[in-house]
Amino acid sequence: MSIFSHDDFIIDQKVNFFQFGNTYQILNRQNQPIGRIQQILTGFQKFLRLLVHKKNLPFLFQIQNADGQVEASLQRGWSFFGYAAVSILDANGQQIGTIERRFTFVTPTFEIKDRRGALIAKITGNWIAWTFKIENPQGETIGTIDKNWAGLAMEMFTFADKYRVQIAADYPEAEHKVAILLSAVTIDMLLKESEKS
Repeated sequence: MSIFSHDDFIIDQKVNFFQFGNTYQILNRQNQPIGRIQQILTGFQKFLRLLVHKKNLPFLFQIQNADGQVEASLQRGWSFFGYAAVSILDANGQQIGTIERRFTFVTPTFEIKDRRGALIAKITGNWIAWTFKIENPQGETIGTIDKNWAGLAMEMFTFADKYRVQIAADYPEAEHKVAILLSAVTIDMLLKESEKS
């Protein structure tokens, strides 16, 4: 069964004390593992992470099903002046959309666009409470992204996070679910990476 046949996900960041890349386990609503999101790094990229701030570096994440097969990817190039758009790729490496951050004075805002540049959804939220609303182009709520604290000790001494991504059960576009699910990781990378060492 494809990861994207579900509509309720828990994205659980795993703490890697001796590794450079980030890993997120994907769970269903019963807390059963259905896949993972794995950051892919070359040896040179690992070296660069010692010299260049991580918020400026390119990144590549693969979303894999329970059998280890890649179902989608998340990719961004160098980002020095502002925030570069994040590309969403299908299992064959073809771009199916982008995630772009919009600068606002009130709330963080992200726009998800399809392969033709048309708006799929907009994500707005409260960075302090770490709750986000997903709306379709008509302004209707089609999902939410919420941070579920892993425990006070875990949050104080590590950078591990948990996110719950819920998408309306009657949402018809399976391809767009890829972008919405990966947007949870994008928000983590873009909003919180600057605070991490």
